[in-house]
Amino acid sequence: VALPQYEKAVMKARLAAILPVVDGLKKGHELFYLQNGYYEADTSKLSVQHPCTGTDVLVCSGGFMIDNLGGSTGYFIRLNYCPEVSDWNACEAAKDYSIYFYLEHSSTTPGATSCLGYTKKGRSLCSGISL
Repeated sequence: VALPQYEKAVMKARLAAILPVVDGLKKGHELFYLQNGYYEADTSKLSVQHPCTGTDVLVCSGGFMIDNLGGSTGYFIRLNYCPEVSDWNACEAAKDYSIYFYLEHSSTTPGATSCLGYTKKGRSLCSGISL
């Protein structure tokens, strides 16, 4: 009984550690949008520092990968948690959960955040957090 609770606590701690990175990306996107009138997928063009590798899809520590700019009309940053793999395609198939952070000029849900769990652990995390 204690092991699932421990795993959930570890996942929550890892999520808490990566959220400032996502927040920095969101702020960088919004600043770029205000200056240029569009969102930019390449993080090297944003005024933001982050500890991840890559420019469009970011590989971060703790089992996280970030789709820096997803969507065609509802722009978002998507955070995937997939601690067992290290490339985006494998992560898409093996993720525990994804959190969508919609940007302010998204035509669908500006500023909204949603968590989707794909495994039992991921669903448990999504139902136990508020973003």
